[in-house]
Amino acid sequence: YYHAIKKFDSARYFYTTYLTERDKMGLLSTGRKISTLSNIADTYLQEGNTKKSLQYLQQIRDMANNPEQKKYLAFYMSFIDLQTANAFYQQKKYAESIAILDTALVSLSRTGSHLRNEVVQAYDTYASCYEALGNYKKALEYKNIYVKLNDSLTRRDKIDIISRLEIRNRIAEK
Repeated sequence: YYHAIKKFDSARYFYTTYLTERDKMGLLSTGRKISTLSNIADTYLQEGNTKKSLQYLQQIRDMANNPEQKKYLAFYMSFIDLQTANAFYQQKKYAESIAILDTALVSLSRTGSHLRNEVVQAYDTYASCYEALGNYKKALEYKNIYVKLNDSLTRRDKIDIISRLEIRNRIAEK
């Protein structure tokens, strides 16, 4: 809730409390820990505090050093790379951002089809990086991909909303 309304200090407080309490009870799964740390990193990214964001993303990377976890964490690591690329873009490290996006999107495609906001946003980051580097042809190419994917994502979201409303209406009629 606090994350969505951009009350980032409150969001981080509750994320940190969640991690601490679940860990104490022995109920903190690897996936939950990663997603919560990723959410904390995202709050810092949205504030433009890339240094702090990268610290949390590194914590997640450190978890992936366990060989037993590597395959299981492939999706998460690709997702974290998308966030890292965004942080590098904000730091004006455009070439580094592009290099990370190149590998992250290939790795992510190996884990299945993912039309998510973060993937769509990656193409906007690509376009912005290429534009900043003066490669306007590539910038336009990636901006077009971004627009196409964003339209698909928006259309999918609208269909989901309509479906939920139809279900609620049917239930209300009974």
